[in-house]
Amino acid sequence: MSGLKLNTSVQKADFSSTRPSVGKVSAWIEADLKRSAQDATVLVEPLPSVDGERRALVERAAQGRLRDIAYGISVTRANLQNADLSVARVFMDVGKTWVEEYGADNVRIVRIEEGEEPQVLATAFAGYTPEGLARFQGTSPGGLSVFVLAALAPATPTPAPTLVETPTLVPVVIPGTAATSGPLSTEAPPLRTGTPSTNWGALVGIVAAVVVAALVTGPIIRWRRGK
Repeated sequence: MSGLKLNTSVQKADFSSTRPSVGKVSAWIEADLKRSAQDATVLVEPLPSVDGERRALVERAAQGRLRDIAYGISVTRANLQNADLSVARVFMDVGKTWVEEYGADNVRIVRIEEGEEPQVLATAFAGYTPEGLARFQGTSPGGLSVFVLAALAPATPTPAPTLVETPTLVPVVIPGTAATSGPLSTEAPPLRTGTPSTNWGALVGIVAAVVVAALVTGPIIRWRRGK
């Protein structure tokens, strides 16, 4: 502890016997304090496995993309509250073989705290240590808790929406008809029902024409026969 900075000691563990690809690990924490806390103590302990409720929280944070968990660390603090911290930086080292299996770009540090929603931290790959371990740094704005080094499947990109052009209706003008302005009607004209009506005016005109023709041509025919 120094002024408004908190630095824990580096804690190491060897999981080679149970997790050969994970191998040797190490972890520590740095934090910026809002106030002086000379009497505060913080201890970091590597966890060889993350099971039960803790694993379920990691899976929830990963939203179905969890592939594997390397290991976790528990943080025990005294005379220090998360409210006293402005930000914490978590450093977790792991075997190179495990990182090459899942890809450094897919490794994240997950923060889990009882009574809070689990959180995938902003995680950066910091390179390899002189011992050949892969180092990852996570930024925790929520303070200290249990932290888990996990490999996630790449997120599936959201497909861009497909734009569908709506065709423009162009009115067709038939010769001898007038163009109609405004939107085109899609309704069919009403069907005529019942018995077709008789055009009495046209019928009377035809009968009158026949009568007149008979009156005119009758005398002419008789005159020709009399000759």
